[in-house]
Amino acid sequence: MPITLRLYILAGTLVVIIIATVALSAIPSSQSSTAAPLTCPSLPENDALARDAQFYAADFGVSVEEAICRLMIQDEIGPLGRAIRSGEPETFAGLWIQHKPAFGVNVLFTKNPQATLAPYVKDSPLAGIIQARKAKVSLRNLNQAQGQAHAVADAAGIPAESGINVPENRVELYVMDTRGFTKALRAAGLRLPDHVKLIQVEQHSSPAS
Repeated sequence: MPITLRLYILAGTLVVIIIATVALSAIPSSQSSTAAPLTCPSLPENDALARDAQFYAADFGVSVEEAICRLMIQDEIGPLGRAIRSGEPETFAGLWIQHKPAFGVNVLFTKNPQATLAPYVKDSPLAGIIQARKAKVSLRNLNQAQGQAHAVADAAGIPAESGINVPENRVELYVMDTRGFTKALRAAGLRLPDHVKLIQVEQHSSPAS
């Protein structure tokens, strides 16, 4: 299946990893790494892929050949994320792609990150560009906290949207008036669950027609 335009911006693959109302694309600069050279598959004759690679190359300052290589390797990330999530539900805390300063993949676990990841990337083309890191909260628990946060917002009668910020290992609850929201919670005797950060936004998203 050809890679659609701008797929590399935390789409397709990360839908498996970030279950959120609002998709998150910003990757903190502190999550940098020195990745090993990529081992690329044979480059196909694919006009759509070449077209996408030209945009990627321009955005990230790499050659078109390097861009094609990165886009093709991303096809491996979706199955990897699904396998880890299925096999390590208690400790898996998410996965994301890093494009700068070096291309790579970061995966979070609450316990024994390197040892837990090792069986999943053995003999994989991702082995040289993937790093396992320690996190406090599993993705399963963040999903639960996200649902609880919405239940609290509904009980307080305050519209809210949310997202799971995987690099920051937290739920983000988006409201248009954080002060009013906090006041409403206090009046109702409610509180947000742990690992939820309240963030003020100017407006909520609108359904696309």
